[in-house]
Amino acid sequence: MILLSHKRERTKKCSRCNEELELSEFHNYSASKDGLSYWCKECRRRSRKYGKDKIAADKEYKQKCEQELTEKNELAKDGLKRCSSCNEVKPYSDFGKTNKAGINGNCLGQCKKCLATYARNRNRKQKQQVMDYYGGQCTCCGENVLEFLTLHHVNGDGGAHRKELPQRHNAIIGWIIKNNYPSDFQVLCHNCHSALHSYGYCPHNKSMLQE
Repeated sequence: MILLSHKRERTKKCSRCNEELELSEFHNYSASKDGLSYWCKECRRRSRKYGKDKIAADKEYKQKCEQELTEKNELAKDGLKRCSSCNEVKPYSDFGKTNKAGINGNCLGQCKKCLATYARNRNRKQKQQVMDYYGGQCTCCGENVLEFLTLHHVNGDGGAHRKELPQRHNAIIGWIIKNNYPSDFQVLCHNCHSALHSYGYCPHNKSMLQE
């Protein structure tokens, strides 16, 4: 019991790092019951450094925002805006419109070119994802180049289905992902798909009849 009491008097647990440390690792603090700080010296040092770093970072961020706002106002006078993606200064006509009023001619943050590139990359990624799920190659001839592949409604109701979807590129791909990859689709290349719809069969595989 004497040894334990002696240990308690010689050490203290830091309430921040939970380490049991020598009393010399704590600053004096008269408001606490034992007269020592709740945090050890190292934790207090790290806290002070974090505080200083945060103040410096906040100041730098504020200055950056002020500079960007100044530039934005100057560009707006000439009907110009900096694209948030490519960082190029372009006229308002190179940007799509938004309903939100502002000093930038109600323009979107990204220029039309950057938005088109983003949409193209997103659509390709989603198409690859869907094609891979359904086998990654034409069910008829085995073609596996993504640009040559499309999806076929095995029940022959593709036309009616497309009418129910928004009239935009990749609408079926998005619908398939959203609906957890239904089983009534198969991958065909554009040649086999075209032949199947035009003639009711594909020359590669005449047993594959369009119902």
